[in-house]
Amino acid sequence: ALEAVRAQGLPFVVQFTLTGYARTLERSVPPSAAGIGQILDLAQRYGSRAVVWRYDPVLFADGMDAAFHRRNFAALAAATSASESPTKSVRSGIPPARSIVAVR
Repeated sequence: ALEAVRAQGLPFVVQFTLTGYARTLERSVPPSAAGIGQILDLAQRYGSRAVVWRYDPVLFADGMDAAFHRRNFAALAAATSASESPTKSVRSGIPPARSIVAVR
């Protein structure tokens, strides 16, 4: 379907949610490695501006505090932006996270 959109010269953006949460929380979501591969493939095919990675929802629970999310986010961001890859800017348009704030 994206090839047909591109063939018509129409702009598009793919919003891709990837959190890396455990299967107990996200049963119907492919493993992180598969999601990372899909993000990199989309960026390679259509350009990094066509892919928007979303890290949401941010869940706080036992073992999932702010430190967990900082580490998890950093690992996923690094995996989706290899230095020799044309997809480096998949995350470059996102300002660096300064802190994670819990909303109650």
